[in-house]
Amino acid sequence: MPSHEKPPQEQSSPIGTDAAATVRHAHEEFYIDLPLHWKALGNDDPDTLNFQSEAEDASIILSLRTFETLEESDLDAAERNVNAQIEFYSQTYPGRVETLWRMARPHSGGVGAEMSYAVDADAQRIFLYLGYVTQRKLVNLLVIGGPDREKSKRLFFDAVSKFRAKSP
Repeated sequence: MPSHEKPPQEQSSPIGTDAAATVRHAHEEFYIDLPLHWKALGNDDPDTLNFQSEAEDASIILSLRTFETLEESDLDAAERNVNAQIEFYSQTYPGRVETLWRMARPHSGGVGAEMSYAVDADAQRIFLYLGYVTQRKLVNLLVIGGPDREKSKRLFFDAVSKFRAKSP
């Protein structure tokens, strides 16, 4: 590829050869290693990767949003993002949303802020989120699990452990 061409937004490569084999799904700003039963779904946004697992009855969405610069602190942006997303679920499932946790704090690496939440929507779907925000970008990981809270939390923490975002 000529040096002036941008690499593809998603690159997949197998890791391992046994039943526990995973595939690395890479974007220039993040990657995730997922077991083979997670299937990549196509979409029109090169900064969004979607995955579905029938075996887990779950989905994973990774996305990147960039901006010129924030007009607020990273922490304020993180808090506003978490609040807006929880409000979205509350409007989508009126009276049927339980917030299991929510958090926004300065990133432990010293640059930006990190945020997370878990929402049980109508006792049917659990939405579990991890995000990082800096003055230039927002990186999101969303796991959408079935009604089993413990299984959904396990899927989320497993996905988080296999997810890496480029800083800052």
